[in-house]
Amino acid sequence: MGAVVAGFLAIGLASAAACSTSSATPGVIGDMTGDGGLPGPYDATMGVTHRPEASTPPVEEAAVEEGGIIPCGDGGQQICAALCVDTRTDPNNCGGCQQHCSTGLTCSNGACVCGGDLNACGSQCVNFQNDPDNCGYCQHSCQSSVAGACSSGLCQSAVVAQAASSFTVAGIDVDSTNIYWTSPLNANDVPGSVSAKAFAGGTTFSILPAADYPAHASPFGVKVDLSHVFWTDETGTIWEEPIPLNGATFAYVWGNPDGGASTKVGSPVAIALDVNGGPNLYWVDTGLNTVNQASKDGGPITVLAQNRVVPHAITTDANYVYWVDLGAKTGADADGTVNAVLIGGGPTITLATGIDEPEGIAVDSMNVYFTSGANAHSEPQVPSVMSLPLGSDAGTAPTVLASAYGSARGIAVDSQYVYWTNYDDNTVVKTPINGMGTPYTVATAPDCNNPNAIVVLDNNIYWANEGDGTIRKVAK
Repeated sequence: MGAVVAGFLAIGLASAAACSTSSATPGVIGDMTGDGGLPGPYDATMGVTHRPEASTPPVEEAAVEEGGIIPCGDGGQQICAALCVDTRTDPNNCGGCQQHCSTGLTCSNGACVCGGDLNACGSQCVNFQNDPDNCGYCQHSCQSSVAGACSSGLCQSAVVAQAASSFTVAGIDVDSTNIYWTSPLNANDVPGSVSAKAFAGGTTFSILPAADYPAHASPFGVKVDLSHVFWTDETGTIWEEPIPLNGATFAYVWGNPDGGASTKVGSPVAIALDVNGGPNLYWVDTGLNTVNQASKDGGPITVLAQNRVVPHAITTDANYVYWVDLGAKTGADADGTVNAVLIGGGPTITLATGIDEPEGIAVDSMNVYFTSGANAHSEPQVPSVMSLPLGSDAGTAPTVLASAYGSARGIAVDSQYVYWTNYDDNTVVKTPINGMGTPYTVATAPDCNNPNAIVVLDNNIYWANEGDGTIRKVAK
């Protein structure tokens, strides 16, 4: 893989095979080191209390008994209430005099521990393998509103939507009421469609049925704001429909739906909106190799960047548009890039080069995050998920958040974690945004079947499975 070189951003920028869950070891009440079976990055924040200090250190002493003095043994024995006790194993004097283990706990090596398959969460013993309130690690709730169950240390996901038979899913987005998705042209050249379904249940709503599309229509990216849903079509158009949905008032905004030539819309794919309900939308165009901006109400198109090399994914913050170029090469000659440009236009800022197939991009108030779609099992030197600080100095190397995954694709971020899909591994994974933790698998096959697009909202993760056309959700 080519060397990863960080670029300079002048001012602050604001946006498998199935893996099995390993068995947890018995938990230690008060342990903060991970011995209680807690995944590494979560130990110090999951409600585990400190191990009580011994009030009297182990020393050679003697216990007073009628008729004489009996010396205590070496090691963990000491005098407690005029008796010799072994503070390594005595549940009433565990680690020190009068340090009582709670009911159900035993004392091992001077610490109150949970026995068998149980793990310590605060003062409780729980089973990380099946406890829906502590699934996989302490305080990881599976939420009864999703699927509710915890099995083998993983919260169980639920299907929330299904693409029509013989179709797959390319893009997804959510609001507080519905999930929205696009289905591209299928393998038999049957036109795709755009659909929505309420979280409350009911039937799938066809926002723009295939019958209403021009021939060979292939919807791809989709985004929603408070008043409209917007989507791109790879055949050369961008569409919108007002919310609430009625399936009758849709209109194309840019491009020629009759298949005519357009100088500004070639093959639009990923789409993004202004943050906080702003007036603009943005898209990358793999036909014209451009990055574009326009008002949501229509009107002129501003080309923000041109002569790109397969622009692929796009996102925004309050000041900048960010995107990745897949590049033309892979492996040691990889030439994928991560880029930014001011909203409204300006010089293109290259944030990183030499990235092997950058597939996804996300941003928050501190960093820009991106994935490498290369299969790290065959190219183990390729990082899977990386980040760069906004406003980083020239020469800043990306922080590697995760490596050795099979074709990392979609990516999303919240205030604590980065979430991404691994297309070849059939997993959805998260890791702390600070780069200090160990990645944690939240879903595996068969719930993951070539997972691709991903979004997060409130307490849930949503992803699309390209392999079977399902959209699933699971508790974060």
